[in-house]
Amino acid sequence: MKHWMKWAGVAAIVAVAACSGADEEENTNNVNNTNNVNNVNNANNVNNTNNANNINNVDNTVAGFEGLVINEVVAAGDPDWFELVNTGTAEIDLSGAYFTDDIAGEPTKGQFPAGTTIAVGAYLQVEVADEGAGFKLGGDEEIAVFAPDGTTLITAVNWAEGDSPEAASFGRFPDSTGDFKTLATPTPGAENVDEGQLAECDNGVLEDGEVCDGTELGTATCEGEGFAGGDLACAADCQALDTTNCEIAMADVVINEVTSAGDDNIELFNKGNAEVDITGWYVADDNFDPQDIAGTEDSRYVFPANTTLAAGAYINLIKDTDHTFGVGNPDAVTLYDANNAVVDTSGEWPEDGATTESWCRLPNGTGDFTTCTTASFGAENVAN
Repeated sequence: MKHWMKWAGVAAIVAVAACSGADEEENTNNVNNTNNVNNVNNANNVNNTNNANNINNVDNTVAGFEGLVINEVVAAGDPDWFELVNTGTAEIDLSGAYFTDDIAGEPTKGQFPAGTTIAVGAYLQVEVADEGAGFKLGGDEEIAVFAPDGTTLITAVNWAEGDSPEAASFGRFPDSTGDFKTLATPTPGAENVDEGQLAECDNGVLEDGEVCDGTELGTATCEGEGFAGGDLACAADCQALDTTNCEIAMADVVINEVTSAGDDNIELFNKGNAEVDITGWYVADDNFDPQDIAGTEDSRYVFPANTTLAAGAYINLIKDTDHTFGVGNPDAVTLYDANNAVVDTSGEWPEDGATTESWCRLPNGTGDFTTCTTASFGAENVAN
């Protein structure tokens, strides 16, 4: 059974412990001691602490601390932390032991308080912050645990820039025994898991957390997104599909005017010569996902039964009277038919107040969208 003890509040103890006498300070900096950094694991040559492969497998057989290993590190957290695990066969007492991010220069930066123990198989998460331990972890960094004598290295790990990025960790896999690697999901107080490679946008590989990547779109197509055809693309941040070059089926009913101010009005216009039954058609903002209609239902408005739009007529939808979603800045509004095919779209307007009055078609009903300085909902759009 795994156990977890979260321990913080090192600050007061560290502040006192770090002010020990000069003799102790001299000893802690003597890295030529037979138990020190250079000799704990000759095969790994731990004297070179800038190579992340050198000290990560220190032989953890120091008497009284057998089986203690650093298991996981978060160096871009709030706060930063590292995790110890007891892989041995007896409880470990860390009272008076030290931890540091400067192995050769200052082994006694932080100190574990009296009574700090780790049961067999248990985890201990140690928070590292300026107001606690007196230091934080960095992108190209190391962390080590020393015995209470301040010179005997028990366990250590170092990492290079990018090994422990924001929202991820640098940990052993398999848990407790494996080599260190970047892990997508930190697991403080629990077994490390490897959920695969962190997503890297624009490498042409579709990874966890990405909607698409470059030309890799998975199974997505323009037709699958409700368009008549065309060339689907991926947004630059890999978080959305780009439907700019998808083709819209010709229809007489169009989105004619939108505003992000006031009542977030959305206007449809029938530019054709005949009445159109739009029962079951719907308008939606850019939070709507046609592949997850149920999950994004609150981002669309569906026209009820027997809704028709006469030739040359307008329908003006008003927030909280008709639709319930807000029209943002930026945003986009799309019109779908009852078969979930895209009929028309406003396109995404820019953030610079493009819809403060309205975002409208000029010429009315047929032109491209542009900023109109005077709203004309329910009537013909006019150039200003």
